[in-house]
Amino acid sequence: MTTYKEIKGDVVERVASDPTNPGEGDIWYNTTTGVIKGREFLQSWSSTPSLNSGRTLGSGGGTTTNAALVSGGLTGAASPSSNSEEYDGTSWSEGNNLPTNTDGQAFIGTQTAAISAEGRNPSNFGDTYSFSYNGTSWSSTNPTATASRNAHGAGTQTAGVLFGGYNNPTGPQNKTTEWDGTNWTNVNNMNINRESHGGAGVLQTAALAFGGNNPPVPTTPSSAEEYDGTSWSTIASMNVARGGVRGGTGTNTNAIVAGPPTATEQWNGSSWSTVPATLATGRGNNQMAGTYTSALLFGGSPYLSASEEYSEGTVTKTLTTS
Repeated sequence: MTTYKEIKGDVVERVASDPTNPGEGDIWYNTTTGVIKGREFLQSWSSTPSLNSGRTLGSGGGTTTNAALVSGGLTGAASPSSNSEEYDGTSWSEGNNLPTNTDGQAFIGTQTAAISAEGRNPSNFGDTYSFSYNGTSWSSTNPTATASRNAHGAGTQTAGVLFGGYNNPTGPQNKTTEWDGTNWTNVNNMNINRESHGGAGVLQTAALAFGGNNPPVPTTPSSAEEYDGTSWSTIASMNVARGGVRGGTGTNTNAIVAGPPTATEQWNGSSWSTVPATLATGRGNNQMAGTYTSALLFGGSPYLSASEEYSEGTVTKTLTTS
């Protein structure tokens, strides 16, 4: 293996000011400050402003960390909510409520153009709810094709896909339902029944499903599969088995998932890798927004309001104090 000394030599570069665009692994001595510095790749979770209402099993997502949306969920034991909140990168603010109290809904779309589908309230164990959000208010749309809760969604407000979920009394589902902006239509099923699973995808024709539960016996909760708009195919399994996930964000080739309880993994289109950074607050049944390199995680069991942000990239670090 080639060493740093063989590539760069045994003399650290001396500069009067820090380089403007150093590369990962670069090391230099700043003669003005009298310290040695270097450029390092870091992956980390950090605390961000909390939700106004702690919740688990909510419907939430978004394509960036400064434009997230969450609605519904359990805010206390057996207490489904209609509350909705938006995040602008600085704080969470109350928005207009869902038409009904519900938890366990799936999220599709963005902060200003979203679908919240299926879910339950105290009078049922899985419903065909479908609500559309225009950035200001929620409105009812045509119901989904199958009643369930704890499904996952991908795609856009006018071209989405919903997969898995729990239906009483039949249990976890492998159903897949596509949304065309007007109607829901059942299409080819997943390979495995899943509920409270993770997922990712910004397109109806390119989605991921991973982990999840199949009570009373978990069905390979590390397994994963990919949807191409027609059928599902099995892909590499996650490194950590995850039941009660409901999180995950990104695309079918670049995705990230964290919890339960604290472990983080990334998907690169062919394999999963464990990220050294872990959540500060362990949780499951949370929601996520953003991308695989810049993600926001919020809510989760038990009725958490805490939010955390994931970031990665190269940073300059001081290696000596003098």
